[in-house]
Amino acid sequence: MWLSVASQAAAHAAKCCVTVSGRVNIAFMHRRELLRLVKSLAALGVIAAAALGALSGCGDGAANSQAADAKAEHPPVVLLIFDELPAPTLMKPDHAVDAERYPNFAALEANSTFYHDATTVSDATFAAVPAIFGGWRPVGQHQGKPDREIDMKHTVFTLLSPTYKLNVFEPISYICTRKICPKSTHQDLIPARGKENPGETTGRTQNVLIARTEKAIAAIKTPAPGSKPVAHILHIEMPHPPWRYLPTGQAYRIFDNDKPGLVNPPPTKNDILAGRTQGPPHWIDDQYIVDQGTQRHLLQAANADRILGVIIARLKAAGLWNDALVIATADHGANFLTNELRREARGKSLTQLAGVPIFLKLPGQTTGAASSSSVTTIDILPTIAQQTNLGKNWKFTGIPLNVARPTAGPNVRASGARAQVRESHSQFIAERDAWLATLARRFPAGKEALYRSGPNQELIGAPMPSSLDPTPSGQRAYFSYPPTYANMNPKSKLISAYVSGRLEGVPPKQDLALVVNDRIAAVGRSYQDGSLVHFSMIVPPTSFRKGANTLALLAVKDGKPAWQLGGVGR
Repeated sequence: MWLSVASQAAAHAAKCCVTVSGRVNIAFMHRRELLRLVKSLAALGVIAAAALGALSGCGDGAANSQAADAKAEHPPVVLLIFDELPAPTLMKPDHAVDAERYPNFAALEANSTFYHDATTVSDATFAAVPAIFGGWRPVGQHQGKPDREIDMKHTVFTLLSPTYKLNVFEPISYICTRKICPKSTHQDLIPARGKENPGETTGRTQNVLIARTEKAIAAIKTPAPGSKPVAHILHIEMPHPPWRYLPTGQAYRIFDNDKPGLVNPPPTKNDILAGRTQGPPHWIDDQYIVDQGTQRHLLQAANADRILGVIIARLKAAGLWNDALVIATADHGANFLTNELRREARGKSLTQLAGVPIFLKLPGQTTGAASSSSVTTIDILPTIAQQTNLGKNWKFTGIPLNVARPTAGPNVRASGARAQVRESHSQFIAERDAWLATLARRFPAGKEALYRSGPNQELIGAPMPSSLDPTPSGQRAYFSYPPTYANMNPKSKLISAYVSGRLEGVPPKQDLALVVNDRIAAVGRSYQDGSLVHFSMIVPPTSFRKGANTLALLAVKDGKPAWQLGGVGR
């Protein structure tokens, strides 16, 4: 029996030790634990020393063996938490990542296990992020205690800090205490670009957060020889609103309501108890404007993908990628269904709020896998403990991601309802897959489709008509902040790609086409926002030219441009 076990261990060691560019690549096992097993068997005289030697160094020599042992015991750790990123945003109907639209998430998928049925445990960042860091399931309002007072002795930061050098950016929960995370981690630079831009209604706070994130990413460097292993833990405020970023990383100006189509009802008793002066926002019954919200979310998610690409590139340049434990996830999702709450897990919103992506790249893993396991975000901390050989005596609510478990549906703490909300696994999967099919119809795969939202999309790219009908009396379009189009640079970090304004004498649901520099660049529809009728469309940066630009807003009738409502520079 012992000889059989020994033979299996030696064979497994041979399979696990694969040399890749001079590096020991151990994909799916704790190398330290396997080594301990073989040494134990060797002490009993039931395994050959040759097998032990092969496992210890895989032919690389004693010095490399010691270095590999250290890396295997305490590998580099990378934990990335994206904010408000539903799993379906990244996925095609076959559950794979849309590689054309999100190439960096697809690259991570190709080197990790993608848990496409994963769920969060809370619909609110202030509970969902601490749940990831602490591995606890939110209960009530944390029993009346703020996040920072909840079992602060058992978090990912206290687990890693005695052994690892930490690079942390977490601007929301402050679960990482000042003793572990210096003040500069949370409050460092206030960039010049964080200043409000003329006429804008939003952007400053997000600009500051992005700049701080960039600083944390810049801290991903090659560790000094003999230094502690490193852990990079970043909470990235993308693609959380305000939606104002394009896949290129360019931000667009917003001069009007930054989230048209969302309304807040009067507060309920629970809202008042939670300190709210109004009810949670929900989408109106206007598919066009909700689709535009979806469009802007998808564009911003593509910017999150760009940021992930920068992180992966820095990890590779620092020599950390191959050996690192990398986990990427999101705190919660978001809803884009008409007449439903956008950010609270109630009713039909539950499925979209609950489903989040979890990618797990084990140290040395170079192949991808997909898993339908019913994992949750509170399984992340036990996984880090498992893979870093730390927290042996800790008790966790969750279990490591790579451990089998029964199938289960979402169990989410709804912040507004102050209650646990559940649904069956079959219902969750059915509703999620139905939403994937809807997304694929409205925004087909690829990045170009993200700039095509609204009716009459076949008009995009057509030239400005040479003749139009007279404009009906009393109808007129007023562009928001027209001077911005007089001197543009399409490659600028800040661009007026969100073209908006108000309409006079035009009813809601009037089909529209936006002409930029004599070609139709976007299509849309008028909508009611408060007491006024508005228009807004996203224009690809490539539609603009350096210097002065001309714009025209056309009414569309029977699928064809009919008359001009207004213009800029014409």
